[in-house]
Amino acid sequence: MTYPLVVPDMHAYVQGLELRLANGRIVAATAEEGGEAIRAQLASEPNAAHLGEVALVDGTSAVRATGLVFGDTLYDENAGSHIAYGRAFPTVLDAASGRGPDELLALGLNLAAVHTDLVIGGPQVDVEGLDQAGRATPILRDDRWVLT
Repeated sequence: MTYPLVVPDMHAYVQGLELRLANGRIVAATAEEGGEAIRAQLASEPNAAHLGEVALVDGTSAVRATGLVFGDTLYDENAGSHIAYGRAFPTVLDAASGRGPDELLALGLNLAAVHTDLVIGGPQVDVEGLDQAGRATPILRDDRWVLT
């Protein structure tokens, strides 16, 4: 994690968080501060530890430019590229309209009460996309979009 987090509804401050993922699921979480709050959320329900969101944000973020940590993920998540564990948002996928929980899960949308955003982007993070053959395409370098 490259930006501090105040965990929603827990008011726990988290810094220096590192997650280890396997097959889209968080299997380990350590932090310099506040790691117990993250581990409690991840253990709170079966799907909490699965990814629910990935968002790419470059260095032109107005939130990051303020230099502030707002303590509210609705703002702070926009400081850089971020992921969220827990609930996905079905409204972003047309095929999800009118579907029940089992159908949403089958479409790959995670269902959970938890949704916590973690900023993982910044100047020190490069982002690449992989095609089906495993070839990498640069997307973000030095906190700037390079994908045309």
